[in-house]
Amino acid sequence: MYEKLKKYHFSIVPLTEEEWAMKVRHIQIKKLRKNDFLIKEGQTCTSVHFVNKGSFRTYNLIKGKEVTTNFFFDGSYASDYVSYLTQKPSLEYIQALEDCEIFSFPYDRMQEMYESNPKIQKFGRLIAEKIFINMYRRQQEFLFFTPKERYLNLLKRRPKVIQQIPQIYIASYLGITPEYLSRIRNELKSTADSLL
Repeated sequence: MYEKLKKYHFSIVPLTEEEWAMKVRHIQIKKLRKNDFLIKEGQTCTSVHFVNKGSFRTYNLIKGKEVTTNFFFDGSYASDYVSYLTQKPSLEYIQALEDCEIFSFPYDRMQEMYESNPKIQKFGRLIAEKIFINMYRRQQEFLFFTPKERYLNLLKRRPKVIQQIPQIYIASYLGITPEYLSRIRNELKSTADSLL
């Protein structure tokens, strides 16, 4: 049942079977239907969630318009990490793109595990570092890369987004219109076809 979670955790910080059993004891299993919200703006993120099945989209409402900021897939964590760390209300929405199953770890129980086990604390630190690196890369891309370069980077680093996410959300994530995204895709297809 926890195979994906265990594989993910052990790929970053291996645990003994006893340590793993301790972590599993804190898991809360939740199921969400397509379009359900994991969190909404104004709510405090009280747990970190491992996506066992399904996928999620994160977005902000800016002047009434949805602006997509991230995607989470099975085999990864999904949370508003800033809200989780600060225990203050979230500024974003996390919505299920399909029926999902998640394993949740409440904030207070995670703090207990951090205090009692240095390996789990190390795991939390490494995850936080990965989140920071991804946020930094995204910021740099918007400052210095063209939309086409952002699309190519997304294609290279996160092909699952291109394969599974509706074009309207990908365009929003890249900061462009769906029509402009179509032009980029057509241009890349024409270039590829001309090389054949």
